[in-house]
Amino acid sequence: MGGEGQLSSGGGHRLAPGGGLRILNTVRAFVEWHGLFGAGDRLLLTVSGGRDSMALLSIAQRLRPCPLAVAHCNFGLRGAESDADEELVRAYCAAHGLRLHSARFDTLAHAERERQSVELAARSLRYAWFAQLVAEHGYTRVATAHHQMDQAETILMNMARGAGLAGMRGIPLRNGWVVRPLLCLSRRDIDAWCAELAVPYRDDHTNAQRVYTRNYVRHEVLPRLEVVKPGAVARLAALGDYAGEAYETLRLESEAVFGPMDGEGGFSLRLTSPGYLAHRGLARFWLRGRLASLGFSAGQVDDVLRMVDGGAQTGKRVEGPAHRALMLRGTLAVEPLQEAGEELEICSPGLVGPCHIRVLSLHEGEDWRGMVGDGELAMDASRVSFPLRLRRWRAGDRFCPLGMGGKSKKLSDYLTDRRVSGARRAGVEVLISGGQIACVLDSRHIAEWAAVRPNTERLLLVTIFS
Repeated sequence: MGGEGQLSSGGGHRLAPGGGLRILNTVRAFVEWHGLFGAGDRLLLTVSGGRDSMALLSIAQRLRPCPLAVAHCNFGLRGAESDADEELVRAYCAAHGLRLHSARFDTLAHAERERQSVELAARSLRYAWFAQLVAEHGYTRVATAHHQMDQAETILMNMARGAGLAGMRGIPLRNGWVVRPLLCLSRRDIDAWCAELAVPYRDDHTNAQRVYTRNYVRHEVLPRLEVVKPGAVARLAALGDYAGEAYETLRLESEAVFGPMDGEGGFSLRLTSPGYLAHRGLARFWLRGRLASLGFSAGQVDDVLRMVDGGAQTGKRVEGPAHRALMLRGTLAVEPLQEAGEELEICSPGLVGPCHIRVLSLHEGEDWRGMVGDGELAMDASRVSFPLRLRRWRAGDRFCPLGMGGKSKKLSDYLTDRRVSGARRAGVEVLISGGQIACVLDSRHIAEWAAVRPNTERLLLVTIFS
């Protein structure tokens, strides 16, 4: 087996029919069947210097499907060992005439600056760099060395944290320009390839430390599963294929009923609609994916589904990192959260931020009070008209509270009078029409000029969800 930094090309080695040749043909068939890369592509191989990535490089050299280049990241996390990894890759590429792109990162500084784990920081740095190489050099595919053991670990860990069918797909075979041609190989296959061809590689000693969850699953959980049920790792990896097929089928079916699953904006789902009533299971599947695409965690998604299933009362909500899911009279509405300093424009009735707005016409002699729902504020729609604006209060704002005879006062004084202070005071929002404050949301207090009058013909009704 290739040792610590010992270089050996193995380029002229005749492959054993039951060993290296079988492995090479397995990868070749896998790549061709899934169309991962081929003639006309420019392939960039991500190579760390470890056993898996050096096996990927060696196999790709044998396949030679298209022009090859190598990308190596030195994250500087293991001092001299990281430098030795880079030197191994650099020497191998020089010996085989392969173009090498290498980059060094201050991973710890990036993790601290972005408030990320070291693992997440390293991932974000390398994929951002790969994207840069793709853009600058015209690579059409970027190959990583994930294999069946990596797939089994990922699926098992996703299942343990309740990731559902989406998590059971594991590591995707392709993700944009990223492809994973070794997902057809076992750990034993890669070991056998490196041994037969004397592929040089370096072992990262941190991969053997059980303190990391993935390492514990790799070295403790999966081997014991193999003892109990031989072939468990391969079957777990295959489960990713089956889950992927099922997921795509359900995705297509649910999108045909409820619309695209991915997207940045908000959406609403009426729980009394024929589509929802006829396809509740599909709706739950679609909601999981749609909410996940907006950054809701698995726990938050479950909270939303419980809210939907339980027929939660109007105003019940779950807040994600950038959106809130809100129950509103039998409809699940998901809207972006308002950031500090942001001003939202409201051009028509509906749900915006913490408000739901509707407009009703009054018939002659009709008592408007009977048209106002519980918790709704009523204003004269001819005075409070679209477009409205919703924002946090600002120094210098003035307000004419209903009941003060049309007199205005500084909003800061109004809030002080009502003993609104601290974080609550900073978050007070106001609804503005025509440059004037029509309503203070925190106190649910409307302005004198916006109030309903005897000659009011249209009502603007506002529900505020605190």
